[in-house]
Amino acid sequence: MWMRLIILLSVLAGSTVLHGQIAIGGKQFERSLTERGAKGEWVLYEKGAPQNDGTRRWLTRKV
Repeated sequence: MWMRLIILLSVLAGSTVLHGQIAIGGKQFERSLTERGAKGEWVLYEKGAPQNDGTRRWLTRKV
């Protein structure tokens, strides 16, 4: 189980570094390179959406 989690996180991290995009639940999200959460969480916006408080999402270990 842990190996699958490590592989998944590696793939997500690799795709984010290369493209700045992540697919979660069939939706495409773009990572904000200028914003971070208080504990280092990634800030994501749905692809094509305006970057404001209404469209902001946080990527944590719970996702």
